[in-house]
Amino acid sequence: MIDGRPVDYSPGSPDLPKLRDTLGRLGQVPCPDLPLKHAEQRWSTFCDTPGLLAGDALLHTELSPGNVLITDTSSHLVDWAWPTRGASWIDPACAVVWLTAFGHTPADAEQ
Repeated sequence: MIDGRPVDYSPGSPDLPKLRDTLGRLGQVPCPDLPLKHAEQRWSTFCDTPGLLAGDALLHTELSPGNVLITDTSSHLVDWAWPTRGASWIDPACAVVWLTAFGHTPADAEQ
């Protein structure tokens, strides 16, 4: 069990550097040899060029505030209900959606 609280995605939150670091580290993790869905399979109906989603990174894909727990030193991704193999940029792109939902401009969220 992780003794943490849900991430605060709002502008100026001190949680954001921890989230950025965690997503950066996750993007470096090769996907284990498990029977996971591939991103290009999961989202092919939403994308004209699903090949852009292909990759060998391990993806969390569900970064709702309750799935990102903040501790004094780090953030932790929990509830891996939708682990996926795909391009390493996908989880940061998912974070952009949450950041804009919590008040960031799209340009600020991408930063």
